[in-house]
Amino acid sequence: MLLRQLEPAFADVSVFDSIPEATAWLENKLTDARHILLVDQSLAPVEGLTMPLSGGAAGVRIEPFLVHAWQDLVTDAGVRGRGYAGFVQKPVFLDSLRDSLTRHVGADVQKTSSATPEPSATFGALAGMRVLFAEDNPTNQFALGRILELMGAHVTVVGNGREAVERASAGRYDFILMDMMMPELDGLSATRAIRCLPEPFSNVPIVALTANAFVEDRDAAFAAGMNGFATKPITGKRLLKAIQDCLRERTQMIVEPEAASLDREPVGACDFEVAVLDSLREELGSDYVDTAIDIFLADLNTRIDAMKNPALPRQALGGHGHALKSSAGIFGLTKLARAAEQIEQSIRKGESSGLDQQIRGFVEDAAHASARLKHRA
Repeated sequence: MLLRQLEPAFADVSVFDSIPEATAWLENKLTDARHILLVDQSLAPVEGLTMPLSGGAAGVRIEPFLVHAWQDLVTDAGVRGRGYAGFVQKPVFLDSLRDSLTRHVGADVQKTSSATPEPSATFGALAGMRVLFAEDNPTNQFALGRILELMGAHVTVVGNGREAVERASAGRYDFILMDMMMPELDGLSATRAIRCLPEPFSNVPIVALTANAFVEDRDAAFAAGMNGFATKPITGKRLLKAIQDCLRERTQMIVEPEAASLDREPVGACDFEVAVLDSLREELGSDYVDTAIDIFLADLNTRIDAMKNPALPRQALGGHGHALKSSAGIFGLTKLARAAEQIEQSIRKGESSGLDQQIRGFVEDAAHASARLKHRA
């Protein structure tokens, strides 16, 4: 998926399964060339990278960068001590990668029309702001992270509430986007913990992001100390409004779901709102949407496998329904999102009758939705 993003921006992109394989290839390259080596943390030696920064041919220079996940607190000094020129955090966005390469090695990575959409009304609206984005759903991480990046923000993505608290206590952020339902520590508990931090860390504005639009969810968010509340799936314009209102007023702000949300009754047999996907392409760019689709389909299949397991705890099943309701809505998969919401609501109400049938129906809907989405990709 990362390869799809890199190919339009770099003259030559190659993929290897190991560092020795990459090193051997680089040593045979022509002279007077500079090469960027992205090393995934799963392949990175624990003791650090010991390969030379220049290949066997004269003039060949290798600039290694560590690609790490949000679980690791990584610093520039720390990765340099392990033999890297810098680091890039997952999920990797092309603009962030470009900025990192420029900052560390002066590499000039050209923007491409296929990778970057035409400027919208939200383009650059958050220029220079530091954002902590706490979200465990990989599709939402990628799509909303990209929206924030196009707004000009510097985005740090974490995947649970515990990591959000750790990051919030270790650095200054202009605001935090906090998902309500996350593993290890949910958004409400994470917000309470952040409000107990010493100043100025405790004063950061926090906007709740959730797929639930219930009044009790809003009340719980504000009671925990959140300043804003936005309902998924969310567009760039609505996200920006929630952020700007929260920053300007520092009071409790609510961004209602749009008319095209799950609250709207379906028209006829419409199970796929193509206009939603087309709008997403305009907002993010085609390459990024194609990558987001790959991420969503992989996550969908993983969650379906888990949901088919009769031993899966009911709470975990409801969590899968909640997550898929949100991510399906991003692409306009209305019927699939409604099916996921049905499962979530059955679990929430403690209703087990008909649940197996709902799961079978969801799996069938997922197969049709996947085919439709692949056809439009």
